[in-house]
Order: sequence, then C-alpha cells, then structure tokens
Amino acid sequence: MPVLLARRGAETAGQGAFPLSAVQQRRPPEGGREGRPRGAASPARGRRRRRRGGREERCRDPASERVQTAAAAAACSPPGAGSGSRRRPPRASPSLRPSPRLACGAPRGRAAMAVGGGWFQVGFRAGWGAGLEPVRLGGGAGAAVRPSWSFVGLAAAGGEGPLPPRSPACNLRCACLPAGAAPVLRGAGGWAALPGDCRDVLPSETHVVLLRGGALEAWRVAAGPALDPRGPVWRRELRDAEAAGEPGPPPDPLPAGLPLVPGGYVVPRPGFFRPLCPALRARRLALGHEHAVLLDAAGDLFTWGNGRHGQLGHGGLEDAAEPRRLEALQGVPMGPVAAGGWHSASVSEAGDLYMWGWNESGQLGLPAKGVPESPVAAPAEADRSGTPSGAQCESPQAAFISIQSFPALLDMPQGTDVSKVSCGSRHTAALTRTGDLYTWGWGKYGQLGHGATATSDRPKKVCCFEAWGLGVEDVVCGPWTTFALALPL
Repeated sequence: MPVLLARRGAETAGQGAFPLSAVQQRRPPEGGREGRPRGAASPARGRRRRRRGGREERCRDPASERVQTAAAAAACSPPGAGSGSRRRPPRASPSLRPSPRLACGAPRGRAAMAVGGGWFQVGFRAGWGAGLEPVRLGGGAGAAVRPSWSFVGLAAAGGEGPLPPRSPACNLRCACLPAGAAPVLRGAGGWAALPGDCRDVLPSETHVVLLRGGALEAWRVAAGPALDPRGPVWRRELRDAEAAGEPGPPPDPLPAGLPLVPGGYVVPRPGFFRPLCPALRARRLALGHEHAVLLDAAGDLFTWGNGRHGQLGHGGLEDAAEPRRLEALQGVPMGPVAAGGWHSASVSEAGDLYMWGWNESGQLGLPAKGVPESPVAAPAEADRSGTPSGAQCESPQAAFISIQSFPALLDMPQGTDVSKVSCGSRHTAALTRTGDLYTWGWGKYGQLGHGATATSDRPKKVCCFEAWGLGVEDVVCGPWTTFALALPL
C-alpha cells in the first residue's frame, strides 16, 4: 500500500481546533526534560551501620537493596546519558522501583497471593507523573471507564445499581471505590461522586456529559474534581429525541455507552450534541483528538475531521467535514474501531487489525525513526553522509514510516486474532481472542504496562496479569494511560 515516507518535523500535531474533540486540545510534549515524579527517594535511604568485632558492618535492608540494584543498572547506561566523567546513580522514585509483581512469568513470594479483579490503570497519573505499577480502580465487567487528560469516569454503563466493591484479596496498591460506591469521577485530588442513576460518563477538562436514565446532562467540572453545584448547563431528553426521529429506515439498536445516542452523538464541550444522518445507521463511534471513526450497520467505516496526519485513511492529508466512506476497507466486514491522537484503528470480523495515520512514536506498529529499538531506525540515523535528517531514503533497510495514509494490516505476534483495539494519544493497545494484551507506541509514562518507560514500534505482550492469575477482558486507552479489565481465570 502506498505510504508517505518520513518527513520528520514536517507535520505538527495538535494545532487548530476540531468540533468533534472528546478531550481538551493539548499538544503532547515532543521532548525536553520533565519533572521527577513526586515521592522520589535517595538510593541511600534505609542504609544503616553497626559495629561488630571492632569493625563496621552494614545491616541488610531488602527495600534499600532493591533501590540500589535499580540505581546500579541505570549507572551502566551508554555514554552520554549524564554529564561528567563520574556518573552518579539517579534517585529512584517509588513508582520506578522494581517489584516482583511486575515480572513476566510465574509470580514469586507474596506476588503469588490472589489478586482481586477489576479495572486497572497504568501510565500517567495526574499530580504524580509516571505510573509503572498497575493501580486497581475497582468496578467489573459491567463498568465503563471513560478517561480524559486529567479525569477518569467510572460508571456502570447500561446497568443499574452500584459498582462492585474492592475485593479483599487484592494485594496491590489500590485506588478502589469503597463498598457500595456510586458512579464516580476520579482526578488528582480523589473521587467525586456522580448521581446514583448515572449509567455512563464522558469527561473532558472542562465539562462532563452524564447519561442519567432517559436524559443527557452536561456539567462543568473543576479540579479536585467537583461538579458545579449550580447544576447542569445542558440537558436533552432521549425519549423526546427518539419520538422526533427523522423519516427513514429504523436504526439498529445502539450499543450501551457514549458517545453514541439516538439521533447522533455527544461530545463533552459546548455544543454537546451533534446529529448524524439516519442513513448511516451507526453502530460504533470513536472520537479522536481531531477526527472521528464510525462503523455502520453494514460493517463499513466512515471517517471525518482533521486529516493532516493521514488519520482519515483516504490516501491523502485533506480534511473531511462530513462522514466519508473508507473505500480501502469497503467489502471487508469490520468490527471494533478506535481513534487516538492522530491515528486510527479497526478490527475486522475475522480478527485482522488495520491501522493508519501518524506513526511518529511507532503507534501503528510500523517502523518508526523516533524509536531507538526499531530495526530500521538505527541505520537511518547513522547515515551522516550529508543526507538531511528526515529526508526520503531509497534504501529499503533504512526505510521508516512517518505517515500511513491508507489502512495497513498489522501482523500480530504468533498470528493471533484481535478482538478489541484502543488508541491513546500516541500509543495503542490490542486484546486478542485468547485474552492476551499487547501494547506499543509511546511509553514515556509507563502506559505500555511493561514496567518501563521505553517506546516501542512492535506489539509486546503485557505479562503481569497472567502472572497474577487474571485474564484481560477489555482495554481502554486514555491519552497517556491504559486501563485493562482483568478478572480471575
């Protein structure tokens, strides 16, 4: 399939505004230094000495030894990682300390204890930074997780009653709901209770849309988080919308969950409701930062919005104001769809994964120049013969893909079939039909779930859930986070 070879730096993301955006526009950092996560501790912490037989002897402290081991490994990094001839071990954050619970393979010691199931979060945490260890949020198979940049909504989508409480067998650091808790909105300051009849939630940085019984409401949300005590700023009765439906073929039953609603879809920003042509008969809808991907009842895909990074999949970089059929996949029955920052994905009914759009961090699973471990990135960067950086290279061995403007079939490890896909700002997560979770793309905040902050352009299996005796049932990506629903096997 035709591709646009890399023009590194030629395209800039996050500029302009798109009325369909489900989250507040924000440009992810391309580089530079960022602050150390809170709670950073010195590797020497916990060191004690005692005298025995006329000489000093250091007491063993397992916690301190684990931190010193991590610091010693960091000290073996290649030259250029620090300044000066004498390399000092960096301070180790608690979230970066190695833990047996994150090891791939059989659990060891206390890690072999039973772990309660539910939704787990890994990656960026507002007010903290990188989060390498999964944090259990709670909920279960009937709960819906809706992340934005700073908030996470957790509600029993399509169901009634409170969310399941935290399991007493959970031995992980948790941020779970208390027993019998109502739907909530989670932020850096803790939890904010939502109305008890809330069935689904769609947050942004300024507003949150609630599905309450037979009505939709939009509320202002403040840091904390907290809902505006003055009440909703917008409300729409679903029963009235259905009664006033446009003439045409009857729509298929809508799936439980936002953003699709009868007659159109909602976004968590002013102008909250957007109508859709009834002829589309929408079954699924994914909202990206600046574009949208829709699946209709016939299994065809439609995309619209900003197309400057090829995220619409029509072979060019033009925008589309109205839904346009994705002709490259016409005739291939499609299923789940996903829209990220500037890339898109969809899974066919046969289990094949197709991806298109921006590949700056390897989020398409294709060779990317910006990924150190990419097998084709090193030769491209090693060419110092005068070829300008980011120029097109004729050598197949030095080829990399910056923009994939047509859907590309991604080969999963061991040829496994995919059942679900989700896209973050610059990373991707896919769930296979065998219950394995794979992630790839930008990993600076640990959102890939491999216990590290490395970026990868190749799908890699997340092993920790299998080691804990849990099977992954669902996956949802936030901009810099990944949420997995894992239940006991």
